[in-house]
Amino acid sequence: MLPDGYPSTSDGDPAILRSGLHARVAEVGEQGIELVGIGTRDDAVEAFYPHAVVVRKLHEPPAVAFATLSRVLVQRSRRGEGGGRVACRKRLRVIPSVTPPP
Repeated sequence: MLPDGYPSTSDGDPAILRSGLHARVAEVGEQGIELVGIGTRDDAVEAFYPHAVVVRKLHEPPAVAFATLSRVLVQRSRRGEGGGRVACRKRLRVIPSVTPPP
């Protein structure tokens, strides 16, 4: 996930939105999908995603995404999931949804 900050809407309660995001992240994790939050100049991802990193410069996302995904795969390999292979039970997905900074 590449969010641009904390979840918000003009008519939503921030506490409900945040607890809803925590619930969705947990549901996705229970399906065997590991989410990686890559924040764009905002550390909100650290509060919601089990694997998170913050990008400070606009040219960094590709390198940061690759390094973070590599780290997740190495951690998985050390836990014995997938036998050190990329093909394993859990799936990784990168879902871009970046809002350009003002």
